Amino acid sequence: MTIQIPEKELSKLKVNNSVGSIRVSEVTAEHFELYASVGLIEVDEVKGEITARSEVGVIDIKVTELMANIKAHSSVGDVQVTLIEAPVALRHELRSQLGGQSVDLPASVNLNDETAPLVELTTEIGNVSLKSNGR
Repeated sequence: MTIQIPEKELSKLKVNNSVGSIRVSEVTAEHFELYASVGLIEVDEVKGEITARSEVGVIDIKVTELMANIKAHSSVGDVQVTLIEAPVALRHELRSQLGGQSVDLPASVNLNDETAPLVELTTEIGNVSLKSNGR
Protein backbone atom coordinates (compact mmCIF):
# COMPACT_ATOMS: atom_id res chain seq x y z
CA MET A 1 0.00 0.00 0.00
CA THR A 2 1.31 3.45 -0.90
CA ILE A 3 -0.02 6.62 0.67
CA GLN A 4 0.97 10.03 -0.65
CA ILE A 5 0.93 12.98 1.70
CA PRO A 6 0.60 16.62 0.61
CA GLU A 7 3.78 18.68 0.83
CA LYS A 8 3.15 20.42 4.13
CA GLU A 9 4.37 19.96 7.69
CA LEU A 10 2.25 17.56 9.70
CA SER A 11 1.93 17.67 13.46
CA LYS A 12 2.06 13.86 13.71
CA LEU A 13 2.36 10.91 11.37
CA LYS A 14 1.42 7.60 13.01
CA VAL A 15 1.70 4.26 11.19
CA ASN A 16 0.81 0.87 12.73
CA ASN A 17 1.33 -2.33 10.77
CA SER A 18 0.92 -5.93 11.93
CA VAL A 19 2.89 -7.72 9.21
CA GLY A 20 4.85 -6.04 6.44
CA SER A 21 7.23 -3.18 5.80
CA ILE A 22 6.78 0.48 6.61
CA ARG A 23 8.65 2.96 4.40
CA VAL A 24 8.46 6.69 5.03
CA SER A 25 10.41 9.16 2.93
CA GLU A 26 10.64 12.88 2.26
CA VAL A 27 8.02 13.93 4.83
CA THR A 28 8.15 16.67 7.47
CA ALA A 29 6.26 16.24 10.74
CA GLU A 30 6.71 17.35 14.32
CA HIS A 31 6.60 13.69 15.37
CA PHE A 32 6.69 10.33 13.58
CA GLU A 33 5.33 7.30 15.43
CA LEU A 34 5.99 4.06 13.54
CA TYR A 35 5.17 0.53 14.74
CA ALA A 36 5.51 -2.81 12.96
CA SER A 37 4.79 -6.04 14.78
CA VAL A 38 6.70 -8.02 12.14
CA GLY A 39 8.51 -6.19 9.37
CA LEU A 40 11.11 -3.69 8.26
CA ILE A 41 10.79 -0.03 9.20
CA GLU A 42 12.65 2.18 6.74
CA VAL A 43 12.82 5.95 7.16
CA ASP A 44 14.58 8.12 4.60
CA GLU A 45 15.08 11.89 4.54
CA VAL A 46 12.39 12.96 6.96
CA LYS A 47 12.40 15.95 9.30
CA GLY A 48 11.00 15.67 12.81
CA GLU A 49 11.16 13.62 15.99
CA ILE A 50 11.07 9.87 15.29
CA THR A 51 9.82 7.03 17.48
CA ALA A 52 10.05 3.63 15.76
CA ARG A 53 9.34 0.20 17.24
CA SER A 54 9.36 -3.29 15.75
CA GLU A 55 8.87 -6.55 17.59
CA VAL A 56 10.62 -8.55 14.83
CA GLY A 57 12.37 -6.65 12.08
CA VAL A 58 15.13 -4.27 11.10
CA ILE A 59 14.81 -0.53 11.68
CA ASP A 60 16.84 1.56 9.21
CA ILE A 61 16.68 5.34 9.60
CA LYS A 62 18.51 7.83 7.36
CA VAL A 63 18.21 11.56 8.01
CA THR A 64 19.98 14.38 6.25
CA GLU A 65 20.12 16.67 9.26
CA LEU A 66 19.60 15.68 12.91
CA MET A 67 17.19 18.26 14.30
CA ALA A 68 15.12 16.23 16.81
CA ASN A 69 15.27 13.11 18.96
CA ILE A 70 15.30 9.65 17.39
CA LYS A 71 14.20 6.66 19.47
CA ALA A 72 14.15 3.23 17.85
CA HIS A 73 13.65 -0.22 19.41
CA SER A 74 13.43 -3.69 17.92
CA SER A 75 12.97 -6.75 20.10
CA VAL A 76 14.59 -8.95 17.44
CA GLY A 77 16.43 -7.16 14.63
CA ASP A 78 19.14 -4.65 13.85
CA VAL A 79 18.62 -0.94 14.49
CA GLN A 80 20.67 1.54 12.50
CA VAL A 81 20.69 5.31 12.08
CA THR A 82 22.70 7.05 9.37
CA LEU A 83 23.18 10.81 9.51
CA ILE A 84 23.91 12.12 6.02
CA GLU A 85 25.38 15.35 7.43
CA ALA A 86 27.42 15.16 10.62
CA PRO A 87 25.72 17.17 13.38
CA VAL A 88 27.53 19.73 15.51
CA ALA A 89 26.30 17.93 18.65
CA LEU A 90 24.19 14.97 19.73
CA ARG A 91 23.61 12.65 22.65
CA HIS A 92 23.36 8.91 22.17
CA GLU A 93 22.37 5.76 24.03
CA LEU A 94 22.90 2.42 22.30
CA ARG A 95 21.95 -0.89 23.91
CA SER A 96 21.88 -4.48 22.71
CA GLN A 97 21.44 -7.43 25.03
CA LEU A 98 22.72 -9.91 22.43
CA GLY A 99 24.58 -8.22 19.58
CA GLY A 100 27.08 -5.53 18.73
CA GLN A 101 27.09 -1.77 19.13
CA SER A 102 28.93 0.66 16.88
CA VAL A 103 29.28 4.42 16.67
CA ASP A 104 31.09 6.01 13.72
CA LEU A 105 30.96 9.79 14.02
CA PRO A 106 33.54 12.48 13.23
CA ALA A 107 35.67 13.55 16.19
CA SER A 108 34.27 17.08 15.80
CA VAL A 109 30.78 16.03 17.00
CA ASN A 110 30.12 17.26 20.55
CA LEU A 111 28.72 14.30 22.52
CA ASN A 112 28.46 16.20 25.81
CA ASP A 113 25.89 18.88 24.92
CA GLU A 114 22.85 18.18 27.12
CA THR A 115 20.64 20.32 24.86
CA ALA A 116 21.49 18.33 21.71
CA PRO A 117 19.07 15.84 20.16
CA LEU A 118 19.11 12.31 21.64
CA VAL A 119 19.57 9.23 19.46
CA GLU A 120 18.43 6.21 21.48
CA LEU A 121 18.78 2.83 19.76
CA THR A 122 17.94 -0.45 21.49
CA THR A 123 17.45 -4.08 20.58
CA GLU A 124 17.27 -7.22 22.61
CA ILE A 125 18.70 -9.46 19.87
CA GLY A 126 20.60 -7.74 17.06
CA ASN A 127 23.12 -5.01 16.34
CA VAL A 128 22.75 -1.27 16.88
CA SER A 129 24.72 1.31 14.93
CA LEU A 130 24.94 5.07 14.63
CA LYS A 131 27.05 6.56 11.86
CA SER A 132 27.52 9.69 9.84
CA ASN A 133 28.38 9.79 6.16
CA GLY A 134 29.27 13.49 6.45
CA ARG A 135 32.77 14.24 7.60
